Amino acid sequence: MNNSSLTDKAVYITAYLFIKSSLDIELLGQIISAQIAGGVPFRGLDEYICDEIPAIYIRNILGCRLILLGYPGEAGYNLKLSEYNFPHEIFRAEGKTPSTVDLSGNLYACLKDVEGLAVFV
Repeated sequence: MNNSSLTDKAVYITAYLFIKSSLDIELLGQIISAQIAGGVPFRGLDEYICDEIPAIYIRNILGCRLILLGYPGEAGYNLKLSEYNFPHEIFRAEGKTPSTVDLSGNLYACLKDVEGLAVFV
């Protein structure tokens, strides 16, 4: 595949949800993974990928990274899906902007009925 065909076909995938739950981040991650990632485990709590905020992630779901960060209770959690290794340089070199596909609604549909979670788009 040449770069032109990549920039005509590739899309930038994103999603963002706010989740309120009393569960700790690792247990919540297990539940979310079971619902949307086939049980692939979240990892990285000790990597501090979001500075001081507790965060875990699953790397490489369709080239994206799924990040869960935040705190139990009212403070809540953010669930973000964003490109992990998107070829921005190829788009810049061709003067193009990739189309964006927001999967927030899809993730919401998968999680909205899970007991113990309040999910917001």
